[in-house]
Amino acid sequence: MSLKLVPPRGTRKCYAIRGTVNGERIERSTGFTTRREADGYLKKALKEVAEDRLRLPSDPTFASAAARYQRNGGDGGFIDKLIEAIGDKPLKLIDQDFVDDLAHELYPEASPATRNRQCYTPLIAVLRSAGVAKLIRRPKGAQGEARTGWLWPEQAGKLVKAAHEVHPELAILIVLILSTGARLSEALGLRCSDLRLTERHAFIAKTKNGKPRSLYLPPAAIDALYQHPRGLTGREKLFPWSKSGQLYKIARKAYERAGIDTEGEPFHILRHSYATWMRRYSGAAEADLINTGAWDDAQSVRRYAHAVKGDTHGLVDNLPVPRIGYPVARAQPE
Repeated sequence: MSLKLVPPRGTRKCYAIRGTVNGERIERSTGFTTRREADGYLKKALKEVAEDRLRLPSDPTFASAAARYQRNGGDGGFIDKLIEAIGDKPLKLIDQDFVDDLAHELYPEASPATRNRQCYTPLIAVLRSAGVAKLIRRPKGAQGEARTGWLWPEQAGKLVKAAHEVHPELAILIVLILSTGARLSEALGLRCSDLRLTERHAFIAKTKNGKPRSLYLPPAAIDALYQHPRGLTGREKLFPWSKSGQLYKIARKAYERAGIDTEGEPFHILRHSYATWMRRYSGAAEADLINTGAWDDAQSVRRYAHAVKGDTHGLVDNLPVPRIGYPVARAQPE
């Protein structure tokens, strides 16, 4: 490692630093015309070299890594705001303190769950895609509270109509999730060849837990799929989107037209609605929801118990609790 100060010469008015770091040739202007200020710049550069914080010409930056991540099909949601804030900062300089400060700066009034979703998650995804093996801890409370919001049937009807006006395939996607409880990633991963409409069946090759599963297609899903504007032949993807900001943008537009609050989750609320309807309208028990394959255990589906009367209500009605008769009229005071 060797860096030295080079005085101005020719048309160059500022001092420069020159040398070799980790086998890479470095020459850059200090931006200063006086020796005292240039010496200060050199000392700072030498300190950065000692701490491996000096940016070399070949060092990947967040902006370049984020662009590559998006070109490779990565989720573009919230990335643009991060690129604007971080810019060409070298990836090696992004650490826990930097991410924590950035999340509070970008979303000062947001909950930990929102900061996690809109800052930590996309930033960590970019780092991983660039092969940077840094452990960035998510904020306390990142999981947030379990969401239990759901749509009434009449709200779902308005939403599907509005979605069809925005994009016909969006309406089909919404109906598919509402009628099957599929996760958004599962629905977007489907190809036309995964469907067997005559058998009311779809095959999901990869789920959240990595296990494939069969998806039963009820009549509402079958009717919607038969109306697919591009047809259902070949191995084409069933829907044209990835899980990205573009998809969420048009989904929010449909919700706005329908006058419905998404609770920040325009697609997950559809999955909650499916589970709630199963409990409320079909009388499905927790075990029935687990048997659909969309949930793994009783703890996962217990959140939907609010949609139905408890199983013990009928028993409580039969308890031999004495009843109070009609009140006796009080005598008028003399």
